[in-house]
Amino acid sequence: MFGFNWLLRRIAGEQRNTFRYWDGGKLRAIDPMVAYRGLSSFEGFDWDKDPIRTERGDDAALSRTVAATRTVFGIATYSESSTGGLTEDESLGLLISFVEYMIEQKKNGSRLPILPASMATEPSAEKTDETTNVDSDATSTVSDSETDSPTTSAQESA
Repeated sequence: MFGFNWLLRRIAGEQRNTFRYWDGGKLRAIDPMVAYRGLSSFEGFDWDKDPIRTERGDDAALSRTVAATRTVFGIATYSESSTGGLTEDESLGLLISFVEYMIEQKKNGSRLPILPASMATEPSAEKTDETTNVDSDATSTVSDSETDSPTTSAQESA
């Protein structure tokens, strides 16, 4: 009977559209909308900037990101003497898993909110965007010179 109840709880969790995660001691679930609003309104945490800054090595952004994740998901800080809790790296992994879950739900037609662009793209994509902006400026300079060239050619042929 124990196995059947476990199966029912597992199926009910999936039908309820909850985000399931490991807190270092047990498997837990959270309403993704509650988690999203909690992260969006967390004092000092900026969805658009802190994850990118964290990846670039900004310690203050790392602290804000980990604090927001631990608070919203109810995660304790890992220590050898206690049971449960996540390291900072595991807490960042939890946030990444949540973002991936939200993106997957959005692809499947769920009514979950759209994440900020910085959370939905990889850092390499952002660097590409910065490079593209530089290239766009270069392209407009080339376009200007190309615009001047036909005019010059037309004047020379006249």
